[in-house]
Amino acid sequence: MSLGQSMLTAAALIIITMVVISANRLILESQQDEFAGEAYNLASEIANALLMEASRKQFDAYYDPYDKPMLWELTPYNGLGPNSTEQSAVPLPDQYPFKSISGYSDFDDYHRYRRIVDTPTLTGFVVYDTVYYVSPNDLDTKLNNQSYLKKMIVTVTHPLYLPKPVQFSTIMTY
Repeated sequence: MSLGQSMLTAAALIIITMVVISANRLILESQQDEFAGEAYNLASEIANALLMEASRKQFDAYYDPYDKPMLWELTPYNGLGPNSTEQSAVPLPDQYPFKSISGYSDFDDYHRYRRIVDTPTLTGFVVYDTVYYVSPNDLDTKLNNQSYLKKMIVTVTHPLYLPKPVQFSTIMTY
């Protein structure tokens, strides 16, 4: 083989190597995009499931289905969250099987609740909740007193596939 043929062979090997590396990079990026899309779908399902779970609970620890309480009878805004019995029944972060389903009795028990969710596809979703009273005139205004409206915000994160957290919210009324 002459010097010219050797150089052409070396150049061809370099070009083939670059093509293979580029193709592998495209395949990996495509798979990462696919996992990110799946992570967003799963995060939405996880957040919605938790909102539905909490929405099935009663509005407040004080609950009378036949009589609307006075505002001062509701849980104080700085007392939202589980009571001591519920805290011991639901260790945080909660993991499957989720103890919050039977351990929490009312909507605001989910304030500062944390959950780790593993799915068959992806593991390691971190879920946390915030519950607070909102104004009847503006459902985005957080109140430092009681009202007949509580808002829950569920935030779902994943360390690898969710660069931005997924947030869902709901309003519960007495």
